[in-house]
Amino acid sequence: MDETSERTRVLRAADALFYAHGIQAVGMDRIRDAAGISLKRLYRCFPSKEDLVEAYLRTRDQWARGALAEYVAPYAPHDRLLAVFDWLHLWCSGRSGSPFHGCAFIHAYGELGAGSERVGGAVRDHKEG
Repeated sequence: MDETSERTRVLRAADALFYAHGIQAVGMDRIRDAAGISLKRLYRCFPSKEDLVEAYLRTRDQWARGALAEYVAPYAPHDRLLAVFDWLHLWCSGRSGSPFHGCAFIHAYGELGAGSERVGGAVRDHKEG
């Protein structure tokens, strides 16, 4: 298995676990188990938990922006603003296919933002973008 696919598996596992349970509640061993790779390989992909948390937030940001853009694309330009609210309603109601646990960025900042400039930066980039 190459490092890119391992990295993707780790990010998917971290996304599911961090979003459902919180960042501080989830240890690297749990992510390792969910990703199905060794701890050594996990730390090769992400040398620290802070590296992993920042990558998780940046990946989630890309997903959210991409999913929203894809959802509103078929609408006429003057209808896209209302379509944003439709998309948010689907997502927040859990009808988008994934459970809604609130804003991952606000949760991350609440847990780590004041103590981690990198996490705080990823959150600010998302909120300002």
